[in-house]
Amino acid sequence: MLSEQELAVKMDGDGNIVGEGNKVTVLKARTININLDSPVKTVSKPPPRILTPPSAPQTGLRQNSKFQQIVQWVKRDQARLFIGAGVSAAAGMPSTAQLLAALRAEAKAYGVLIPAGDSFPEAAQKMEKLVGRSLLVNILRREFDDAALPMQPPAYERGAYRFIPYLPKLNRLMLTTNWDPLLKRAFEAAGESAREFWKNNQLAGIPAADHAVLKLHGNFSDAESMIITETDYVLAMQSIIKHTAGTLWGYAASLLAQYSFIFVGYSLSDPTMRLLQRMVKSATETWHKGIPHYFVTPFDEEARVAEQWGEVRAVVASPEDFFAALLEALQEGVRDE
Repeated sequence: MLSEQELAVKMDGDGNIVGEGNKVTVLKARTININLDSPVKTVSKPPPRILTPPSAPQTGLRQNSKFQQIVQWVKRDQARLFIGAGVSAAAGMPSTAQLLAALRAEAKAYGVLIPAGDSFPEAAQKMEKLVGRSLLVNILRREFDDAALPMQPPAYERGAYRFIPYLPKLNRLMLTTNWDPLLKRAFEAAGESAREFWKNNQLAGIPAADHAVLKLHGNFSDAESMIITETDYVLAMQSIIKHTAGTLWGYAASLLAQYSFIFVGYSLSDPTMRLLQRMVKSATETWHKGIPHYFVTPFDEEARVAEQWGEVRAVVASPEDFFAALLEALQEGVRDE
């Protein structure tokens, strides 16, 4: 079993890695289903593409020079969205810390102690060895289902998910490391169709999708596709380092040469950030320098650290405030045309 430190060293050797704000009021179609498994059914017409702007504009964020750069990249259709667990957690889904607590509780029921210092991938690796892959995934999925059942409105109509379906150009191809289907459900609730892609052999279908959701950490419906354990992270890192053609991570890494990525909902303490950092490093050193990428975080300290990556610029804002301001800015551009 690799410890977190040993895992980091292995990656180093292989890859040289060293309050609520103002809100846009979005009128969406009402839904009659909150279960994550079931398709969303709409009972009224989808809202118009030009939505009512917020009564109190996101003035401070709108004046931020880096935010203004993002708006221009989006308008030129040269930006791609990368959604992390923080966006779903803000909408009411379980956080990584909550999932880790659930794994510890489950292990305890089997008479196994997962140390308090274990990371989520370490704990997941131990649980997989203890109960098998399928049951591990069922434990995690149960946490999401339990969180979703009592919600009204449902999670995909909360927080940042209220805005993403209405962002022109930026919502054509979205990347996420989330297992949940909230992006897809948010589009369905808005009267749109979004397709999820989580297998390597599905890549050819991406150009045909009106709204494509590339799920780099897999899908709950396919346990083997999910990135959960230490071993899963190592295999994903290898795909990034080798720019493996025909793989999800290889495809995502190649997009960094063409588009400005906007990372929203990530924490620098998240193991996923090692993968994302490696992608950014690879793109700026191997392919094309000069395309900036943006890291949206509510924390000043994380913003300062992220900007040390090189071609990464940080914007301090919560996911919801960021998307509210972005939607407002893009709508103004449409009305001016």
